[in-house]
Amino acid sequence: MDDTTWADWLRHALSTRGWSARDLAARAGVSPSTVGSHLDGGMPSAPTVAQMLDGLAASPAERGAAWAAFHRAINARVAALAALARRQP
Repeated sequence: MDDTTWADWLRHALSTRGWSARDLAARAGVSPSTVGSHLDGGMPSAPTVAQMLDGLAASPAERGAAWAAFHRAINARVAALAALARRQP
């Protein structure tokens, strides 16, 4: 199974296009700080991921890989929260 994170996927997408975070922000209609947060491993939201994929003009294959990375991020966060909840008295 691929274990690429959303942040890694996004970094690679920017690199292959020769774009900066500001370039993507302008094309996707999001703030540069939003892109930066995602690149730093921040928790993505589905609407923002969709905006970024549109801004990247991502191919169907890229979209599939990006959404898979997004779902891994969500599942990891849910697992971490569940582990915390199990430790509560």
